[in-house]
Amino acid sequence: MSDLSLTACHVTVRNGGKLLLEDVSLRLVPGEFLGIVGPNGAGKTTLLKSLLGFQRLSGGHIFLEGRALEAVSFSQKGKKIAYLPQERVLPYGMKAEDVVALGRLPYYGKTAAQSASIVEKVIEETGLQKLRLRRVETLSGGEKARVCLARALAVDAPFLLVDEPTAALDPAQAIKMMEILYDGIASGQRAVCAVIHDLSLAAQFCTRITFLKQGSIIAEGSVKEVMTEDIVRNIYETDVQMVGDIPLIVRKEYI
Repeated sequence: MSDLSLTACHVTVRNGGKLLLEDVSLRLVPGEFLGIVGPNGAGKTTLLKSLLGFQRLSGGHIFLEGRALEAVSFSQKGKKIAYLPQERVLPYGMKAEDVVALGRLPYYGKTAAQSASIVEKVIEETGLQKLRLRRVETLSGGEKARVCLARALAVDAPFLLVDEPTAALDPAQAIKMMEILYDGIASGQRAVCAVIHDLSLAAQFCTRITFLKQGSIIAEGSVKEVMTEDIVRNIYETDVQMVGDIPLIVRKEYI
């Protein structure tokens, strides 16, 4: 049976003598939404870039569907792993629908009709029907975020890695973004791994949480297992208030 996972095995990353990740292992499989959570400087983005093959490792290995990531061709990686960076850089002057279609570039030369069908499906899923003919520079920040997400979804890859998908979005837009990501795992054919700062959103949408601190995994498991008052207080070294099953970081005066 083939291994349909994206796996980090004992990954260590150093940069200029600074330890960014130390002995980190995790396994991402289709049908799950993994949240990478932790304070600034914990190594979250470094871990994401390691899974993408963008980060040189000091130790350990990354495996894509059972193969060492460095042995997988660039074109194959482009079809298997989609990436939504935090920076929403869009090509000036292009229509939204044309930007979404850029997600099909790894399949250049393949059936145009199939790519067009996937682009149409993604535009509908992300609610871009009324915006599809707009030039991207005329869109709001939230609208641009959806176009970037749609472009990543159009790759139709089994693994989608996302860095802070709700950054700079208002609460309603943030919920919508997370709903789109969550809906994508429903078929069991896609896995989502997202760096998330908002604990309430992570608790509501992720099927599994990995807490990082100072480059190491402190806790990993289901939301109920790791979203506890003690763990969150240890991770962030601050006051925590539980609201139902969701830990919130608050001013001491409000506890």
